[in-house]
Amino acid sequence: APIEFTPSLQLTNKRNGTTYRRLCLLGRGATSSCFAVLSLLPTTRTARLQCLACKALPKCRLIDSPAAQQRLAREIRLHSSLPKHRHVLQLIDWFEDSDVISLRGAVSQPEAQFYLRQLFDGCQHLHRRCGVAHRDLKPSNLVLTERMLLRIADFGFACRPAEESGSRQPVCGTLAYMAPELLGAIGSPR
Repeated sequence: APIEFTPSLQLTNKRNGTTYRRLCLLGRGATSSCFAVLSLLPTTRTARLQCLACKALPKCRLIDSPAAQQRLAREIRLHSSLPKHRHVLQLIDWFEDSDVISLRGAVSQPEAQFYLRQLFDGCQHLHRRCGVAHRDLKPSNLVLTERMLLRIADFGFACRPAEESGSRQPVCGTLAYMAPELLGAIGSPR
């Protein structure tokens, strides 16, 4: 079930002084919520406003769970290490999330091909250049920019298989979007 969690209206990053004002809920997942936030970035000459997506997790889920803390630290480490790519959401990146299907109905075949090409390009970048497997690709983890470019988001289940073979969950993701061959592995000891 999606987690019910809403952060404070205003948050400040004490390391760099950036203040974020929570705007609206973008979506909820099993462990976190995603909000649109407005950031006031202090600079030496002028302040600059940016609208960003903020993945928010309740601290109570992390305090008593070293495993949850490790998963979050791994997600942040992995996501922040990814080189910039036009079809992969950066750890800090502005986008306007438009749910195309709910706004105007199903997309046409040419539009689906347009988005699938971008998804494949982003996945190829993650696999070949970064050595990263996302492991939870689904519509709610794909966002669109205001120019309708697709970006892959939410690296909570992502891993680098070559580096983490013993420390990661062997089967993870969202059941309805898992590959059929993984469904047979659920509950198996491997």
